[in-house]
Amino acid sequence: MTAGVTIVLILVGLPLLAWWVGGRAFWSRPRPGGDDDLHRTIVLRHGLRPAEIPQVEGALTWGRQLDEPHLRAAVVDWGQELQRLAAERRAHRSRAGRVALGLIFLWLVFLVGSAVVAVVEQRWGDLVRGLFFVGALVLPPLVFRRNLRRAVGLNQDEPATA
Repeated sequence: MTAGVTIVLILVGLPLLAWWVGGRAFWSRPRPGGDDDLHRTIVLRHGLRPAEIPQVEGALTWGRQLDEPHLRAAVVDWGQELQRLAAERRAHRSRAGRVALGLIFLWLVFLVGSAVVAVVEQRWGDLVRGLFFVGALVLPPLVFRRNLRRAVGLNQDEPATA
């Protein structure tokens, strides 16, 4: 009986709780002083047509160079705004953000320790699983930042200063 009630609570209650929490106004409230919609601002500022928006986004995401000068200017502008916003977020990280970062660091230390134990005990499946989790957590933000810097550098008209 208890297991049935628990399963019903998980299957019904958890999605309802997530829906209720997600619908709170707190999540959709704009940050003071922040640009409400950077995407729209850049599109309007550079007069991008609907077919050009994915080209600019793709150049930002994958670190590519574009040929048209107005698209290159949009890539540089958008990339510099994203870098500026990221720097502001890092500078004003809240206590909860610092605690979360510390917990992530402790988790990574735990995974490295688990990897060492897995190698010593020759449990290769545990090692591969741990490396997968570390890669899934660490690599995407690093690759995105690298590609963003690369896109801005490649699309600037004047050579980038190192």
